Amino acid sequence: HHQKEVMVDLSCGAAILRGAHIFAPGVLGATAGVQAGDQVSVYVDVEGKCLRGFIKPYAGPKVFVGNGVARMNRDDIFSVAQEQLSGIGVEMTSPLYDCPPLNDVMSDSIFLQNLPSTLTGHVLNPQPGERVLDMCAAPAFSTISDERNHRRKSHTSSVHLIKVERPPTWQL
Repeated sequence: HHQKEVMVDLSCGAAILRGAHIFAPGVLGATAGVQAGDQVSVYVDVEGKCLRGFIKPYAGPKVFVGNGVARMNRDDIFSVAQEQLSGIGVEMTSPLYDCPPLNDVMSDSIFLQNLPSTLTGHVLNPQPGERVLDMCAAPAFSTISDERNHRRKSHTSSVHLIKVERPPTWQL
């Protein structure tokens, strides 16, 4: 691990684990003095509490996702509004998992999924005539994958659960 650190959020961390570099708007925080060309260690803020522009090493819960090279100075990233940023902030040189980036590679033909999305249908193994309700299917790519890959005669319904309201007497 390197002395200089960069913090990202969960969605950026997931993209890194799928082979992506860090675009400048995805940088939540960076330790003081990070300059273009510096070796940095990249961490994910697992609780979503790191504030944009954080300058000290983040003390909250974090997970290491790899090392990279800063392609922009810290001051350049945080001196403008996030909406005005563009370009790669950190090029990942040693991600935790060696997955090549698939930026714009057959984007009209394939959709990269996480392992749980593709593994669920195999583990569940629905049989002909059975019904499956996928309660977390947005944007329904796991359901489409299950239907196409298995070509089974079971029926799959998809629902994306947005909000659940419980009466105040319910307890978990």
